[in-house]
Amino acid sequence: MRIASTLPPIQPRRVRNDEDTRIGTELVTAGTLYQANTERAQSFEKMVVPLRDQPNVVMERPLLISPGWNTDLHKFDHLARKLLASGENGDYAVYLKEGAAYRDPEATQPLDLAQIPKNIKVFVNIWDQLNSPPSITAPQLRENLGVLQSVVGPDKVDVVAYSMGGLATRNYLDKGGDGIRNLMILGTPNQGSQFGVLAGEALDRNITWALDYCGLKPSDRPAMHWTAAGSAENQDLNSRWEQQRAAVDAVRIVGAREEATPSAGEKPYVKGDGIVEPDLLAMPDADVRVLEGHPFYHHGALPHASGVFAEMRDFFGWTEGSGTLDLPPLPQPHLDTPYGKM
Repeated sequence: MRIASTLPPIQPRRVRNDEDTRIGTELVTAGTLYQANTERAQSFEKMVVPLRDQPNVVMERPLLISPGWNTDLHKFDHLARKLLASGENGDYAVYLKEGAAYRDPEATQPLDLAQIPKNIKVFVNIWDQLNSPPSITAPQLRENLGVLQSVVGPDKVDVVAYSMGGLATRNYLDKGGDGIRNLMILGTPNQGSQFGVLAGEALDRNITWALDYCGLKPSDRPAMHWTAAGSAENQDLNSRWEQQRAAVDAVRIVGAREEATPSAGEKPYVKGDGIVEPDLLAMPDADVRVLEGHPFYHHGALPHASGVFAEMRDFFGWTEGSGTLDLPPLPQPHLDTPYGKM
């Protein structure tokens, strides 16, 4: 038997580099915490029907609700039903998608615009895709606002813009949009988020084990770059904030300080809503309200938190209404991953 005089070179097994490990671990840790707090909020929802403790209201103007990234289609069911409970804001909510009106958030029941009653005041945007970035959804907002005004008249309307929907609405204003009177920006990473940084880096580097765990996919990349603290998209939008602010009568920014939230600052975590830290909510010359002390001050539960509804009543000037419509529990979406559906 011939014996080799020299040993063959060792071929080391390829491993992911330390930076991949760091980014992936931080994203998975954040996702685990976020999912635990989502389950906490949902457990509380089974015991206390959201908004049942709040008075029914009469709305002065129509309200358009804009969803965020990966927002569940039924996210605003509690809010919409509460707004309809007095019987003085119309009989049903109208869902607007790509220039058409529907009776349901899945956009399977089209409505004839000419047949929609003029007293309808609750409208909800539905984007073409749940994860479309603000550059795609802002033109859709303009189109849907046009449909809304064709139904109720040409006057400006009020808007609640949730999460990334706040960036989409600001992008609409940035491009000359002038159909909004009062704007509430709810749970929006106006100055970005560390979650956006981690998710964007994991997508750029294709850290599949972390992406799979968190429910992120390649098509989420553009949206994550919009929400990343310090990103070019975010900084560019913020550079014209004064122009956006001047396009509306009033702005109120609402967020939360309730649970561990990835931070872009010196500490890895601070108290926020699980996605957005309070310091990155604020913008100049805007009224900022940060709520704390309730399980619903979790990013995914903000639209049906009583404290948020009270802020809406105050900001939009809603008065107390009548009506006795009960608000039974609603089915909750099953969440397989932390961020696959918000």
